[in-house]
Amino acid sequence: MAKDKKYSGSIKRVTMLLEDISNNKEYVKTEPSTKIDVSYNKELHNELKEIGKSKDVSLIINAERVIIEDKIDRSKSEGTFNKGSDKSLNESIKDLSLALNSLDKVYDKKWYKSFDANITDKKVDRINGVPRDPVHRFIDSNITRVNNSIISSTANKNERNILVERVSNMKVAKNEYMKLQAKTLDIDLPEKSKRLEKERD
Repeated sequence: MAKDKKYSGSIKRVTMLLEDISNNKEYVKTEPSTKIDVSYNKELHNELKEIGKSKDVSLIINAERVIIEDKIDRSKSEGTFNKGSDKSLNESIKDLSLALNSLDKVYDKKWYKSFDANITDKKVDRINGVPRDPVHRFIDSNITRVNNSIISSTANKNERNILVERVSNMKVAKNEYMKLQAKTLDIDLPEKSKRLEKERD
C-alpha cells in the first residue's frame, strides 16, 4: 500500500509540475518583460531523479506517459499537433499503449513462459536471453526520440537536464525490466548485463 501511495503521489507531482511549466510559459507570452521562472523545471528534474532512484519500471514508464500526453495536449491547444504528419508523436502513442498493455504480463509466469516459447526469431526478438517485447521496444524507441530532442533541441539548460534524466530513467527501467523477465522465466542474465548494472550503481 505504501508503494502504491508513493507511486500515485509521484505521478501526480509530475502532472502538476508540467501544468505549472505550461502555465508559466503562457504567462511569459503575455508578459514579455517577465523572466521565465526555472524553479518548475528544476522541481520536475528532481522529481524525475527520485523516480529513477526507485527503479520501479511501472513508475518510470508512467512518468513518461504523463510527459508524452502533456506534450500532445499542449500541441493540440497550440494548434501545432497534426496526427497525420507528426510521426514521432504518433509512434510514441502507439509504442506506449503496447508497452502499458504488456507491462503486467511479465508477472504471469505461465503466460510469459508460453509467450517466450513461441518466439520464432531468437536472434532478433531477444536481448540478453529475454524477449524483446513491447516494453523493450517502447523503452528503446523512446530513448532514441528523447536523445534526438537533446541533439536538435533549442532547450535551455534546465530543460536539457530533464531530457537527459528521462534517458537515464529509461535505461534504469530497461535493466530492471530484464531482471523481472529473467525471474519470471527462471533464467540468469548474462554476466555482461550484471557488470553493466554494477557500473551504473
